Amino acid sequence: MKRYLFIISFCIFLILPITKVIAASNGSSVRNQTSTKVQQKLESRQDALTKIQETVQARTKQRTATGEGMLSQQKRGLVTNYYNKMSDRMWALVDRLSVLVTRIEARIAVVDNETDKDLTLVISDVNAAKTLLADTKAVLTSSDEMFQTVIASSDPKESFEILRENINDIKMNLVAVHKLLVKVIGNLEGLTGGVKYQAPTVTPGAI
Repeated sequence: MKRYLFIISFCIFLILPITKVIAASNGSSVRNQTSTKVQQKLESRQDALTKIQETVQARTKQRTATGEGMLSQQKRGLVTNYYNKMSDRMWALVDRLSVLVTRIEARIAVVDNETDKDLTLVISDVNAAKTLLADTKAVLTSSDEMFQTVIASSDPKESFEILRENINDIKMNLVAVHKLLVKVIGNLEGLTGGVKYQAPTVTPGAI
């Protein structure tokens, strides 16, 4: 029973409402390639998850026969529903942030064509935001795939800990992207004489 309460509590934590994103239009895909460092981290976590499954394989057979240690079908459905809602919200935020980046890039191109302003800093920050968004997309994809293994695990508590690492990375990335875009928007306003832009508000506790 304690294990089940842990899983439900963990998933409720994951789907705490994501702050509203102030950027209209449908999302677009992030074009950047995932960094090698992030890919290696994801592979390491997947390996760790696989080792957990291998370690408890014998125990799984015993528990499957008795029903012990496995989530019931009803609880599995509840946990899956919570995870899917969290995942959908994060995907929506990544897509909307990507739209905002595209619009900022379009504005930078206009400023570059019409003025002799030094845009090196804003371009660098926008590229950094795009890289973080690409990394976040890769981690989300990994999490969605990993969840299917986790939910069927005979030791869901331990498996969820690995999934939690992915979620923490996603939170940190989105907060970092928010800070970069706020910085870019402020710099653009200074360069263009006060033209206003709005960035989504992203805080760790709201994701």
